Order: sequence, then C-alpha cells, then structure tokens
Amino acid sequence: MMLTLTLRTLRFQMFLIWLMIASAALLAGWLVYDQQVSQKERAALATQEDKIHHISALLNRELGELRDILHLLRIDTQVATGLRAAHALQPQDVAQGFVRFGKAIEHLMQIRWLDASGVEQVRVDIDSDHGPKVIASDLLQPKGHRYYFMEAMKLPSDTIYLSQIDLNEERGQVVLPHQPTIRAALQTGNGDQLRPGLLIVNYSLGKLLRTAEQFSDTTTEVQLVDESGFWLLHSRPEMRWGQQLNPENNIRIQQTMLWRAMQSTPTAAAKRFNGELISYRKTTLLTDESQAQNRHFYIITKTPASVVSAYKKTAAVRALILGAVLLLIGTYLLAREYRSRLSLIDMTSQLHHENERLGHANRKLDNALRTQRRLQDDLVESRKLSALGMMVAGIAHELNTPIGSALLTVTDQQQGRDELARAVHSGLTRQALLDYLHHSEGLTLAKTSLERAAELIQSFKRMAFERMQDDPAAMQIAQVVDDLARTLHPHLKHTKITLHNTVPTELTIVSLPGILSQVLQNLIINAVSHGFEAHQVGEVTVSASVDAEGSYVEIMVTDNGKGISEEHISTLFDPFVTTGRDRGHTGLGLHLVHLWVRQKLKGTVDFTPSSTGGAAFIIKIPTDINNAAQNTPHS
Repeated sequence: MMLTLTLRTLRFQMFLIWLMIASAALLAGWLVYDQQVSQKERAALATQEDKIHHISALLNRELGELRDILHLLRIDTQVATGLRAAHALQPQDVAQGFVRFGKAIEHLMQIRWLDASGVEQVRVDIDSDHGPKVIASDLLQPKGHRYYFMEAMKLPSDTIYLSQIDLNEERGQVVLPHQPTIRAALQTGNGDQLRPGLLIVNYSLGKLLRTAEQFSDTTTEVQLVDESGFWLLHSRPEMRWGQQLNPENNIRIQQTMLWRAMQSTPTAAAKRFNGELISYRKTTLLTDESQAQNRHFYIITKTPASVVSAYKKTAAVRALILGAVLLLIGTYLLAREYRSRLSLIDMTSQLHHENERLGHANRKLDNALRTQRRLQDDLVESRKLSALGMMVAGIAHELNTPIGSALLTVTDQQQGRDELARAVHSGLTRQALLDYLHHSEGLTLAKTSLERAAELIQSFKRMAFERMQDDPAAMQIAQVVDDLARTLHPHLKHTKITLHNTVPTELTIVSLPGILSQVLQNLIINAVSHGFEAHQVGEVTVSASVDAEGSYVEIMVTDNGKGISEEHISTLFDPFVTTGRDRGHTGLGLHLVHLWVRQKLKGTVDFTPSSTGGAAFIIKIPTDINNAAQNTPHS
C-alpha cells in the first residue's frame, strides 16, 4: 500500500512539474509575442514620428514666407504710392506692384486690396500657366460679408491674420477643380499713411497637400485636420473639406474619442483607437505670436487596423511554435526523470521497516507540536472574541435606535393590516381603507431607519481594519490634496466653509497615496462636520513641510472653528467617541485615521489647538516609507 501511495505521489509531482513546464512554455511564447509586437509598434512609431516631422517641416517652410510677403507688400513703393492716403487711390500703381509679386513668388493665387467697407478695389489673379492678371473694376466683388474680412479687421493693425484652410470660392460657389487656399491679411491705414483697408494674399496649398499625401503608403496613412476638426487630407477624398461640402465629415463626429484625446493632449504617440495605432501632433502655421494670429491644425499618422492585426498574427504564430517546441522538450526530459524516480522508489521500499520506528517517534513529536499549536490558536481566538465582544457592544448601541424605530413602525403597520383584514370580513368601508393607507406611510420611516442601520453596519465593517495591499509610490502631496478638494466639492458647496491647499507643489514623497488621501479626507470631513456651527463661515487649511534632515514630512490640517473641548481630547482617537451622535456620526473617523497613520503610513498623528482658534491635526510620516519600515517617528 505504501508503494502504491508513493507512486501516486510521484505521478502527482510529475503532473505539477509538467504544469510548470507548460506554464513556462506559455510564458516564453507570450514574451516572444510581446517582444515581436513591441518591436513592430516601435518601428511603426518611428515611421509615424518621422512622417509627422517631415510634414510639419514642409508646411512651416512653405507657409513661413506669408508673413514677409504681407510686410513687403505694404512697404512696396508702387503699392504704397497707389494707396497713399494723401491723394486719390491709384489702382494701376497698386496692380503693377501686385503683378510683380505674383511673378516673383510661387503658389500665390490672388493679391487684393479691400477698402474699409470690404469692397475689392484692386485684385490680381495669378494663374500658374498664364501668369498674373489684373481683374477689371466691373468684376470686383464686395467681400465685407466674408468671415476672413470681418475677423482680420478686428485684429490690431500690425497683426497678421491667417484664415482657415478651405476651398477657394467665387461668387458664393466653390471653384472647380478644388483649390485649397489659405488667406493671409494685414491692415493698412493705421500709422502707415495709407488708405484704411486690408491687404489679402490667397496662397495655394494644392501642391503642398499633394506632397503631404505622398507620405501615405500601405502601412501608414497621413491625415491633416484643422482646429475645427475638418479633414484637409484623408485617404478617402470624399471626407475632405467638410466645412464647405459636408459638415458631417468631421473628426469630432466620426471619431469622437480620438478628437477628445487630441483636445486634452496636443501630442501623442502610438495610441490605440479602434484597433489602429495612431500618433498625432498639434502644429501652428506661424510661430511668431507677436506678429500673427496663429492657426492650429493636427498632423495625424495612423497604422491601419489590418496592418496591426497582420503583425500580431505573425507574432502569435511564432510564439505558438516556440511554446510547442519548449513543451515537447520539457515533456521528453520529464519522462526521463520519471523513469529515474521509479528506480529510486524500488530502493526506498527496502528501507520502509526502518523508517517505521522513526515514524513512531516522529508521530509523538508531531502530537506534542499540534497540542502546542492548538493552545496558541485558543489563545488567539480568545483575544479575537474579546475584541469581537467590544465591537458587538458598540454595534448594539449604535443600531438600537434605527432598528427599534423600524420595529415600532412595522408593528404599527401590522396592526393596521389586521384592522384592515377585520374590516374586509365585516364590510370594507372607505374610512377603513383610508386609515390603512394612513398607517402605510410609516413604511417610509421604516425604510429610512433600516437604511441608517445599513450605513452603521457599513461603518462598523471599516472597524475591522486590514492591512491594505497597495504598494508605495512617489506622489506630490499638493496634487493629492487638489484631487481630494475636487472630490469633496459637492460636500463643501452646501456649506460656507472654504478648503485651502498651501502645500508646496514641489513637495514629493514616497508613501501610500490612497491611504494618505483617505486620512486627509477623514480629517477634513471631521473639521467640517464638528468644527463649525450651521451656516458658519470658516476655513480649513492643509499645509505641509519637511524637517531639516529631509526624513519626515509634517502635514497639518487646521480650521478656525470652535475647537475641541478639553474633556474630549484624551479620548479623541478612541472608537465610538463622537460629539455628533445626534447627527448620525459613529465616532470611527479619527480612530481610523489613527490606525492608518500608525500601521500603514508608519507615522504619527497628534492634536493641538489651532492658532486661529480651532483645531489642528499634525501628521508626521516618512518622506520615503521604504526606508522607514522599522522607524516610526516620535510624537
């Protein structure tokens, strides 16, 4: 029988070892898969970042000359002579100056001067094939209603205006074929001795966008999105220029989550959205903010979901092959070990009788050890029962009122039901039914009382304090307080009490953020609930400082309320001690603060009267809890 048991044990051990081998093979496969996918994603990210960099440089290089063009136009001799405020407008001089600029500078589509009312007075159209053309006066149009004129005239006189990037329009219609255009404008007539008006340059972006589109390939798609969310460049042409062609073609509508991320984080790399790997960067068309009103847009590069899925599948196949090979090798080696162990079992069986005598002695020792352990367990249980008795007494005291109220209400309701039952047998009257309905209103009171009892039970559950499992982490105390202030705002807004955070923003420690946040929350709620009378104006302040050695940080929570009476100070951190029992308080808040600070944060918490007349709680904890596990600061 012993031999049979040994064989069963061996088989069980071999099975456990095989499970470990299988787990190791699975882990190795997963590591290979993760490494392969990470490598592909790093390569995709590098490609995306490179394309974003080149496109950004291309756009800034092409558009960087707009600022200089406008300033040169305003000081050009012919243009300045024709627009001189001291004499009549000379359209021919202005047009000749415009023509010279149109011949010298590439990608210009139009150069115009509009008077202060928005009417075109001089306009030169530039065609890439036929060169500049002066537009006759009878073909000039009023542009005062166009958004770019109204927005540009509102800017300071020396500020260059940049319009949105959109399609060129003539007489209210989009020009075909589409002409992607940006307009730059500069006012005249403000200190430059020229007539009041607006110099406008229409700059063609067609070639630039076509060049940017060439950065797209089968593995990476390039998109350009303006600051309003409309696509300027997209792999599907019908999605472009939604602001003029189809307002539904907007990234805010089509890809809401991505747009929200772009608004909250101007730059991101290798973000996953709907299976795609996406990088983007917010870029400005001009960077000299003192001389130009900048327009922002986004350069987006994405690796399609099909490409991501393909390299994940490839990595998965390689990982499966590696895992299968490792599993086969491990199984072969385990089989050899199993045969070797069988031979050892045969030798072990010969020593069985000798071991029986040793086993008898060992059993005596085991029995003595178990007896000792039972005595120890009984002692621990007695201590637990003692603590449990104290807790049950507190629970009974706290639950007496709400449960008693609920019991009275339910008893009254039962009597009403009995009366209604008797009325049904003897002849139900309207008055009897109304009386029963009147009694049924007591259910609301019973519900309220039972909800209160449930809240008390939940509060007492926290009394059974257990060591939390979260790991120490670096944190800024000021950020913890700020987050807590936002969390407590709904509670504080119904009072006249203000929470101040004076913790230095650079103060960083290594501790347990969740525990520290709960400690501060309990102290702040305690100050709000007990430190002030109803509708009293007051302040609660959280401050912190580091000692001279930099080993400990002192966090102080103070208020300017009514303070704490001398009779309660000695029992301030005891459980169930509260001055607000009539308002539903259980007296566990400061007790939990004391437990958390001492046992979790390895520190101390003390009370002292505040210099402002209220109360002050001083928490002293290590700046690095990892280096202070054995050293608790003295109060």
